[in-house]
Amino acid sequence: TVWTTTGIQDFLVLKVDMRNAFNLVSCQAILDECGVHLPELLPWASWCYGLHQQLWHTMGTISSEVGVQQGDPLGPLLFCLVLQKVVSTVTADNVLSDLIFHA
Repeated sequence: TVWTTTGIQDFLVLKVDMRNAFNLVSCQAILDECGVHLPELLPWASWCYGLHQQLWHTMGTISSEVGVQQGDPLGPLLFCLVLQKVVSTVTADNVLSDLIFHA
């Protein structure tokens, strides 16, 4: 969604719908960014996200292969590491070099 205001030249607000983004982020991306920015947490993150977890229920199992785990106290931090990579990539693009991002 893009809103523009009148009276301010070249101003716009971009709202990005990130519905269910926590459940869709790549576990490998989590580990990659953790290794770059928080290497002291990488062993723990690798233990939690390095292998696909099996979720058990009465009819069998489901393989949990993407997303941060519900209830993981580090989940929001790990998600934000990946989100920061996305923002850095967008802002590094020459086409978008005039934009100012506020987070």
